[in-house]
Amino acid sequence: MVRAGRPVRLQFYRDETADCSDRVVLDDFGIDAALPAFQTTAVEFTPEQAGEFPFRCGMNMLKGLLVVEPATAERRASSSPPQAP
Repeated sequence: MVRAGRPVRLQFYRDETADCSDRVVLDDFGIDAALPAFQTTAVEFTPEQAGEFPFRCGMNMLKGLLVVEPATAERRASSSPPQAP
């Protein structure tokens, strides 16, 4: 869980060499980090506010969303479907 006011470390593994995936950009946090091919890159920051924050590749083709819970949020069960044994 990502919580406002607490340090976050996101780890990105880039498993190919296409130009599109050579950067990760989190505009709301001022992050524009290079992602070397076939390596894991850690991106660390502290989100100060709760909310939904998009992230993207340098070419704005690959996209994702970081969800930050309020600092006082109660921990709730995951909404992910159960995994098969």
